[in-house]
Amino acid sequence: MPASRDDPEPPKLGNIILFKKEGKPECEASSYRPISLLPTIGKVLEKLFTQRLSYHLGDLTRLAITREVEKEETGWAAHPAECPSENHISLVDGVSIISATRIYTDGSKTEKGIEATFCIWSGQNIVYRWMAKLQDYNTVFQAKFLTLKDATDNASKLPNQPITILVDNKASVQVAANPRSRNTISRKIFKSLITNKHIPISSIKAHVGCDGNEEADRLAKKAAEV
Repeated sequence: MPASRDDPEPPKLGNIILFKKEGKPECEASSYRPISLLPTIGKVLEKLFTQRLSYHLGDLTRLAITREVEKEETGWAAHPAECPSENHISLVDGVSIISATRIYTDGSKTEKGIEATFCIWSGQNIVYRWMAKLQDYNTVFQAKFLTLKDATDNASKLPNQPITILVDNKASVQVAANPRSRNTISRKIFKSLITNKHIPISSIKAHVGCDGNEEADRLAKKAAEV
């Protein structure tokens, strides 16, 4: 981490520990392997800075693989008895949901391409943004569905806390809730929801003034520019 008069001292300091190589003489410097131990706070700050800078530089944008969006399978995704409940996957407008962590998704088409995005909110703050740009021949539904899959994957990696994924497309929610869907991504979403019962999905109306939904829409426009 670069030094600065404004930097706190601890993040810049590291403890160097010497580990002796097996079978090497103790009197030679080359017999030791130095390991630098940096303060945890410095690593946390570095990660935060990287995430914020990556967003502004566009590093979070990636090109989605078409085959991943269109691939299909046969049979059931899971036993019917394992189907999520109505409280787990809901078509009721979730604009009033105030869970600790909320993930807003969006997929859209502009004259510059097809974009898929989501943002994670903790309270009133945005803590993570994700963007992807699809091929021109992909559809808006595929973009929204890919976003739901990546949002579900991301939510499953977060600490076990109240998390709600809000989707402004009811068709995506309905397909994700169908255990007989042949779409590969749909099955991955379905299985992830069964495994992580603390992550409900709810539909939400688009363009009704919800900050999270509007931010996801703004990200889609930003992804189009990259």
